[in-house]
Amino acid sequence: ELWSQRRVRGLSLSQTRKKLAFWVTNGVLKESSKDMFELETEVKQTQQVVVEEMDSAMVKIEQVREEELEGFTFYVMGVINQSGQVTVERIHKLLSLVLYDSVAGQLTVEEVKTFLDKKVKQKLLVYAGGVYKKPK
Repeated sequence: ELWSQRRVRGLSLSQTRKKLAFWVTNGVLKESSKDMFELETEVKQTQQVVVEEMDSAMVKIEQVREEELEGFTFYVMGVINQSGQVTVERIHKLLSLVLYDSVAGQLTVEEVKTFLDKKVKQKLLVYAGGVYKKPK
């Protein structure tokens, strides 16, 4: 993608030149033709690597969260055994207290619901009337 000096809105031509000169000097942009600038190739490649590393890190965080949640299956089952039936909001609140300093500690209600729904599919829980309970 190319940028021209005219493309930068809200700045005078001299301000635009100063800003472009800064980025050219720092190796981020290069002047491809008169008054036309583009990202340096190395910057484009670095940008792609950063995006790929961020994607990989997010996948790892999700895996850790799922593993931590799986570790609390018995805790959740114990809460449901004692209460008879529990809403997703209640489980969310309890898990937030137990997991507050872990990767899984920042779970949303929707993520807890997804976790509980997996337990329903595994036939460990039943969902009816807005509550989760043990199967009969």
